[in-house]
Amino acid sequence: MKSRVKAEETTEKTEEITEKTTKKILKGGQIGGQIGGQIGETITNRQHEILDILEDNPHITRSQLSQKLQINESAILKHLNNLKKKGMIERVGGTRGYWKISATNFVSV
Repeated sequence: MKSRVKAEETTEKTEEITEKTTKKILKGGQIGGQIGGQIGETITNRQHEILDILEDNPHITRSQLSQKLQINESAILKHLNNLKKKGMIERVGGTRGYWKISATNFVSV
């Protein structure tokens, strides 16, 4: 008896989930994601400033960037990580290395 109740509950849950999914699809929910993506990556004004500085001085450190922009070093780290995730910059050679700017098609916000 218990297994029949469990089976019925499971069937009801499955039907409920299927119904919700169907409603989302019929409402025009996103299937498969965006095709092509944006032409240019969107970056903040601060990230644009950082890119300009890196272009002028690829050997600059996070600490020096922090002093130059007068913001906390942890904020610099977040901006650099965002730029790396977007594929716009990469660090070549570790701590004694330099910043390589990989992308030039970006839009400031």
